[in-house]
Amino acid sequence: MTKVTNKYWYLIFMYLILSIISNAGIVYGGYKFSSIVEGLFANDIDYVLKQTYILIGAFIIGIVFYYFSELMKVFTVKKLNLQLKKIIVNKINNLSDKEYAEYKKGELLSWLTKDFDSINKMIFSGIFSICDGSAGVVLSCYAIFNFHWIIGLSLFGITILMFILPSILQPLASKKAEKLSKSNEEFVKRIENLLNGYTVFSYSNKKNVFNRLFNLENIKVEKATFSYGNIDATQKFVLFSLMIVSQLVLMLLTMFLSLNNMTEKGAMLSVANLSGTYFQAVNSLFGSLFTLRAGRMISKKFKIKEKDINYETKNISFDSLKLKNLSYKINNKVLFHNLDLEIERQKKYLIIGDSGKGKTTLFKILFGLVDDYNGEIILNEKFNYKDLNINDLRNLIAYLPQDISIFNDTLKNNLTLFNDDISEEKIINVLKKVNLSKLLENNGLDKIINSESKNMSGGELQRIVIARALLQDKDIMILDEITSSLDLENRKNIEELICKLNKTVLFISHTANTSDSGFDKIIQL
Repeated sequence: MTKVTNKYWYLIFMYLILSIISNAGIVYGGYKFSSIVEGLFANDIDYVLKQTYILIGAFIIGIVFYYFSELMKVFTVKKLNLQLKKIIVNKINNLSDKEYAEYKKGELLSWLTKDFDSINKMIFSGIFSICDGSAGVVLSCYAIFNFHWIIGLSLFGITILMFILPSILQPLASKKAEKLSKSNEEFVKRIENLLNGYTVFSYSNKKNVFNRLFNLENIKVEKATFSYGNIDATQKFVLFSLMIVSQLVLMLLTMFLSLNNMTEKGAMLSVANLSGTYFQAVNSLFGSLFTLRAGRMISKKFKIKEKDINYETKNISFDSLKLKNLSYKINNKVLFHNLDLEIERQKKYLIIGDSGKGKTTLFKILFGLVDDYNGEIILNEKFNYKDLNINDLRNLIAYLPQDISIFNDTLKNNLTLFNDDISEEKIINVLKKVNLSKLLENNGLDKIINSESKNMSGGELQRIVIARALLQDKDIMILDEITSSLDLENRKNIEELICKLNKTVLFISHTANTSDSGFDKIIQL
């Protein structure tokens, strides 16, 4: 998280300055209690009043600057949170397709919710507590040393003890924090899985099973929360106990020194006040140092591997694609063995075959989602597929998988993928091509749609995805069962449209009429 905090170091520094001024006011006010008591013993009312005014003024300064420091904290946390979310999103965005597929959506959502909150509390709040605690410790310690070096030295020894004892539990606390983070990920993933199948439980009259499974998952995550909470509470208990005992020891020591005229009589009152400030700051400082270390264990998962994320894609135009001796198997099941295939510019290819023959897998290989094949794929007679950057392939190929993705957003943004450079005229022309003119007339481009829209059919949603691919205007279109949800008329219109495009098209379909089609070649797998 150093990238986040380093970016806004100046805001944290400003908070530290405000915290120092606030703590200086509070500590100086506490220090002045001694002068007031000395004045009372000397029966010097004028001196007492003067010192009282100074004390009140110091406390007012402390309170006012405390308010300013809190405002600065709120502003800084806002900036830190925005940057943290950017880092988490960058981590997600930096996952390869294979890595992304290994995660459930619930796990990734847990990063942006539970892990985000944990880092906020453990690291960001900890940083501010360390700033505040450090200022309080240094200033109050200096004030106490001014009364007598023995009191100050005792304070120093107690402080070392307050650091050593709780730190014994720190390695265990860090492990528990990491385990809690993983438990939260697992909880969100499993609950998402249960919610996805809720209708199955409901239709089967098995809601009691859904309730039982939910409670089991809830118990698991709460056990992890309880386990970390126990360690955290034990650390706080140790610190708190030491703080109380230490204040008592310092009070007795100050009384002894005062009675033996080794320090001011008013020191008893001042040391009682200052030691409270000191130990509260120590408690905050050390407690934050411990939670900070635990938080860093969670934040490690968002460290991005060194990749060229600013890679500038090459402008490659498509001429040809050759598959030479392509072989691939899944779990010892051979899908392709020495497959040879040539794909030419602006030709249309219909891929047919029984289920499980590898049609979708072939498309995933061509799109770069699968790269552990044997054989060669040569682009434009010169580029080996395995040497190409994945971003170059995706600038060349528009891939429509079987599962459609619709955003909960406007029709326009769903079509353009939030690209404002695409003109409405171009959007309207494409909608006409996929037979969605009526949808446009009834709703307009600014209508909010999603995959659960009650007033839209599955076929309309599928045609929106097809229109999206057409707007991307890429040289190659890979279409996997994109007409499966369409009626006969719309299916025929889409197939005719595809065959008229000035693009290279690879199309999987179980419904296309192979005897009367506009495809240049039919490939049987």
